[in-house]
Amino acid sequence: MKKRWMTGLVCAVLAASLVGCGGKLSNEYITIEKYEGLEVERVEPAVVTDDMVEAYVSRALSYYQDRVEVTARAAQEGDTVNMDYSGSFDGEVFPGGTDTGSELVLGSGRFIGATEEYAGFEEQIVGHRAGEEFDITVQFPDPYKSNPDYAGKVAVFHVKLNGVYQMIVPELTDDWVKENGNGAQTVEEYKEEIRAGLTEDNEYQAHQDTVNAVFNALLPNINAKSYPEGAVEEQAEVVENQYRVYAQAYGMDFATFIENYEGISEDEFAKQARTSAENYVKVQLACELIAEKHGLESGGDEYEKDVEELAKTVGYDDVELFKQTYGEEMIKRTILQEKVAAYLLENSVEPGTDEEDKK
Repeated sequence: MKKRWMTGLVCAVLAASLVGCGGKLSNEYITIEKYEGLEVERVEPAVVTDDMVEAYVSRALSYYQDRVEVTARAAQEGDTVNMDYSGSFDGEVFPGGTDTGSELVLGSGRFIGATEEYAGFEEQIVGHRAGEEFDITVQFPDPYKSNPDYAGKVAVFHVKLNGVYQMIVPELTDDWVKENGNGAQTVEEYKEEIRAGLTEDNEYQAHQDTVNAVFNALLPNINAKSYPEGAVEEQAEVVENQYRVYAQAYGMDFATFIENYEGISEDEFAKQARTSAENYVKVQLACELIAEKHGLESGGDEYEKDVEELAKTVGYDDVELFKQTYGEEMIKRTILQEKVAAYLLENSVEPGTDEEDKK
């Protein structure tokens, strides 16, 4: 089974007294106005189709493809090329337009595409052989989100084609399955194995989506009086760090990434991250309150069984490795979140239920 990322809530440990009356729960931080009878729509798992299975098989075969150097012909669409290139505007090299040893699948659409006046970057590589050096002229699209200053500009790229390669995808046979499958002996067994795995993944995703729906329904019923010291700031930092990782992956500074891909300023992002963090902490606190009120915490053998089940759900056969990966505190709070979500779901109603039916 493939590993799934565990996205459970990491609830802060609270030493707060519990007060419950009239369907409300309250402590020094929050008041939950209502948590039973919430309207929650259950998410049904998507049905695995034959096309989904075939698409998975194609991806698996592509992973095992062989890279064969092409010397007898010129590059064509579908080939992978290795190249050095340097781009310039009116003879001046521009930032971000130079690279060495760059790998590109021709026809993938990764590089600048065609405009009315100029062919696309990849189209102009087609027809050249390994070892050739040549210039191509392209026009940046307008608008151009990655760098608005380049929008609509015409650039000349000097290209050196280091190598041309053809990727040979293996044929799906019983022999290939025996060597690369997960216990299957025939093609049909392999496809059934894939179908079972995809079904399990869809069930997991449907469960996660339903849990999210439960807490989204709970959130408007939580009124915050204050927050544990540093809790909101810590969560806002988590959100920002996630986006900084995205920005780094795109080779952009944080402010430029936020402006280009989210359409907001750094200040506006900080405000939205703060709001998101406050909501997250409110739900964390609500989990603690509801669990304490209804005795949902597990301990001893029950807790160890819960850990084993959670480890299996996210793809770990080795429970100790699972504990090392996520840490005891996060595991405890994720288990608590699951128990609270299950309780809220059991005591929820379907959207559109009549008032009489809710009683």
